Amino acid sequence: MTPLDRATGLWNGIPWQEARPRKERAEDCPHCRRPISVYPRKLSSSMARNLVRLHWLHRKNPSRTQFHVKEFDMEGARGEFGVIQLWGLVQQAGSGGNEKRSSGCWKLSESGRAFVLGETRVPEYVLVGLRSALQGYAGPMVDIRHALEHKNRFRYDELMGEDFGKGVQLALDMRMGPKSQ
Repeated sequence: MTPLDRATGLWNGIPWQEARPRKERAEDCPHCRRPISVYPRKLSSSMARNLVRLHWLHRKNPSRTQFHVKEFDMEGARGEFGVIQLWGLVQQAGSGGNEKRSSGCWKLSESGRAFVLGETRVPEYVLVGLRSALQGYAGPMVDIRHALEHKNRFRYDELMGEDFGKGVQLALDMRMGPKSQ
């Protein structure tokens, strides 16, 4: 039984199971004999922080529609933004017709903006298969606060700031790390 066989509903038209996913044992493809496995990827605190940073960059520069990953990804987890795209929270800019796979530029989608502002929730896990193909979603619905603060020391209020200037400074500060206890 695969994780998708346990789907309890749909989220954005894709199978979703409310239970937290378990890593299943890989099965062999009947056609090519390659192992096929579904991997759960959690919406991490660094992903959520980068969404907040991308939101603030757009607020600070409203004339720009997209930003290069190096402008907002201070942790160096650049590959994670491809996973965030599977939730529909960001959109990747085109490569401009060159040979490169992508331009490295991203923009926050409307659902991503709503997520950052705390207006919507998403499933906690995305299920990916071979070549990072979207297979479904799993886990409880979570909001930005849960993604930032659950088992972490990041605080949504500090990242967003009471006023625009404070939030921008905190969100874009390269030295910003987990809050000391």
